[in-house]
Amino acid sequence: MAKDNLRKALLPYTTGTYVNFVDLDLGSRSTGDFTYLDMYYGGNTDRLRSAKTAWDPENVFQFPQSIPRFGDPPPLGTR
Repeated sequence: MAKDNLRKALLPYTTGTYVNFVDLDLGSRSTGDFTYLDMYYGGNTDRLRSAKTAWDPENVFQFPQSIPRFGDPPPLGTR
């Protein structure tokens, strides 16, 4: 796939990925692959999960690669 080739070609020049470009190949909540959290948010993931838990306790704002609340998968330390 051209997208995979582009990603591989850019690996030596960048880290992570662009958060506003949804790429389900990086994982999603429905597949249980939470790789996207580190790729999109890096060291900010825990802080963002804390904000998500506090400000969206009913999980109204969700999509396949949304930030999970604490208590939702993935458990701490499994990213």
